Amino acid sequence: MSGKERASGAYVRVATAEDVPAINDVAARAFEKDPLLSWLAGLEQPIDECAPKKQKSCRKYLHLMERAEIRSVFLSHGRITVVAIPDGKGGESIAAYTLWLPPGCSTDSFATTVRAGFLRALPGWGLRGLNRAARIYKSAVVSRSNEEIVARGYNLKTEFWRLEQAGTDPEHEGRGYCGMLIKEAIQHAPHKPMILEATAVRCHAIYEHYGWQVCPYGVLIAKCNPLIFLIGL
Repeated sequence: MSGKERASGAYVRVATAEDVPAINDVAARAFEKDPLLSWLAGLEQPIDECAPKKQKSCRKYLHLMERAEIRSVFLSHGRITVVAIPDGKGGESIAAYTLWLPPGCSTDSFATTVRAGFLRALPGWGLRGLNRAARIYKSAVVSRSNEEIVARGYNLKTEFWRLEQAGTDPEHEGRGYCGMLIKEAIQHAPHKPMILEATAVRCHAIYEHYGWQVCPYGVLIAKCNPLIFLIGL
């Protein structure tokens, strides 16, 4: 099967709690080379370029971090969708996913942080990573995106859907699965604006194709790719 062909029978559905392990595996593979997560973890190079012992440790904590992210969206009554591929034997595999927070929902409470399991991933990041995630990233990125929302006259609590994360298994990239998920989300909430912060410049064309606009952005840190703020209108 070529890199541009979709698997036969691939379809979008809402995820259940039983899907968390499979989504977790996809997320860990999808974000192994993500510049933001590398920066948060204090890495000077991608995980696969680290020493073998470091690779094992980084992958362990990346897996824990992604699991906590997914669980936090479930616990906050978010909406998680996946592209599922039937295996012809009654089962299926997950090729891509999206984590959505509806208007008024947030994963920021301390109770959610604990229940989701973020503290288990903390040893892999250390205090520097915690500072980068909780203070620098939140203030420089989330606050900036909220400013963009307010500047356009929208209500933060009642109007915006926030795309917390979208990922595709590297083995399935280039087959339009992310587009399938975005299209389904727009159909699900056709009159609601949406927002995300994308760490990879190459990704924003996918969202622009569906009418999202690139807002002014800045570099979070020299060793991290620019963060693109995208508003879906």
